[in-house]
Amino acid sequence: MLWFMYCQHSGKVQIIKGQDKLVVIVWMIAQASHGDLAVGLYSWAHNLLPIMSGKNSNPQSRDIILQLVEKILSAPKAKSILVSGAVRKGERLMPPSALEILLRATFPPSSARIKATERFGAIYPFLKEVALAGASGSKAMKQVSQQILSFALKAAGDSIPELSKEAAGISIWCLTENADCYKRWGEVYQDNLEASVAILKRLTEEWKGLSVKMAPLDPLRKTIENFRQKNEKRNGN
Repeated sequence: MLWFMYCQHSGKVQIIKGQDKLVVIVWMIAQASHGDLAVGLYSWAHNLLPIMSGKNSNPQSRDIILQLVEKILSAPKAKSILVSGAVRKGERLMPPSALEILLRATFPPSSARIKATERFGAIYPFLKEVALAGASGSKAMKQVSQQILSFALKAAGDSIPELSKEAAGISIWCLTENADCYKRWGEVYQDNLEASVAILKRLTEEWKGLSVKMAPLDPLRKTIENFRQKNEKRNGN
């Protein structure tokens, strides 16, 4: 027998017993999303998405979970509703941890690609936009950018070209959102040389469009100069 409690206002599912009853949980969230897409996506991101990155993930569960979010995202006016309502009562519909899961699922090693990979690729741009939405420059967004940078830097240094390029772009977004991210980048530079190369490469390739977003450029100039000094010191010059 399945025992559960669902909170309509918070969108949280608390499973008391019978955690393997995935179909029932999906049904519950689907019903909630009919009346409130934001509640549906919040519940999906916090309760179901982590399942797909866990040890118990399998093709059947992935299919059921992906079907639900595909339905939510295809609803009329879903984009305007979810992007404008990306933060609800102080909580993000798509928290940084959810973006990290999606990033890895969308850009896996070629040997790890599965049937669901293409479906992740289809929903990724939409969900990424929700994950990065918010009041630019606000205290909350500065905190989010720091949380995202912590995993984006690691992913930018990955040997998977598509993952590295996408993560470098997200890292640059963090820099444009919060100048304090330059300091964090500098602190981990020597342990993340591949990531820094990927970020600087993307900055160079897309400088014309990015330079406006990154203004004022003083933090970037100081960071690059700091990197140059560290390189010289490491090389004994």
